[in-house]
Amino acid sequence: TALRCTDRPVNSPTITTASLAVGTVGAAYSQTLAGSAGTTPYAWSVNSGSLPAGLLLNPSTGEIGGNPTAAGTSSFSIKITDSASLVATKSLSFTIAAPVTVTTASLANGAVGTSYSVTLAASGGTGTYTWSVTGGSLPAGLSLASSTGRISGTPTTAATTTNFTVTATDGVGRTSAKPLSITVSGAIPTSFNKSAPSNNASSRPRNGLVLTWAASTGVVSYEYCFDTNRNSVCNSSWVSVGSARTVTLGLLASKTSYEWQVRAVNTTGTRLANNGTWWKFTTAT
Repeated sequence: TALRCTDRPVNSPTITTASLAVGTVGAAYSQTLAGSAGTTPYAWSVNSGSLPAGLLLNPSTGEIGGNPTAAGTSSFSIKITDSASLVATKSLSFTIAAPVTVTTASLANGAVGTSYSVTLAASGGTGTYTWSVTGGSLPAGLSLASSTGRISGTPTTAATTTNFTVTATDGVGRTSAKPLSITVSGAIPTSFNKSAPSNNASSRPRNGLVLTWAASTGVVSYEYCFDTNRNSVCNSSWVSVGSARTVTLGLLASKTSYEWQVRAVNTTGTRLANNGTWWKFTTAT
């Protein structure tokens, strides 16, 4: 009996890559497509559509590589051809993310003893951000939460300006650094009260009237103002009296109503007006 040999059917190749990793503009990218079945070696090509700008497909290895130049999503079809000229295609899509960028332009200033909180912001990149201080250090008493980008705490030391660099790292390790600064002033002066003349006092002496007030803590000087209008400009301007808590006024107009105010000044120039309240007195004839 004669034997008959029959060729075994050859399986067509299959592209097994399910998806492509997200790329980032300006960052080197490399991912190799995978295939199975058929007869190796394979030849790879773009069947329809196009790869993102800056990327190329190696026809021998199936590697997609290069440096993406524009953000966006591209859809295309890949073709695999085996050595027996059998082919298969697969539709894939590719997302190129904008580079991660710290978008916080500046930070609010703080004061010793006063709670501080501000959250850094970033855009672009892939996945969630991790934050760190990569240059200098935050003002004493403040810390940075790596998972949220929140700088918080209570400053403990007054300083002119503290400079540092923060870095945002995205989910695939791309980074963006930004130099920032925080100025911490001395402790805000504590609330205090005026003493004399009492509010709405009348028939006060035109010459030699003495203004007095209580002490505030954390201050280096006091400033007073008296005015015929209740406003922060002051007809006579704000006048510093150093650490004194009294001042003697010169000759005033007769039968005239004046407003007066005192404010405390700390070591870094932060000012606190006495409870924000202006007092009034009227001079005698």
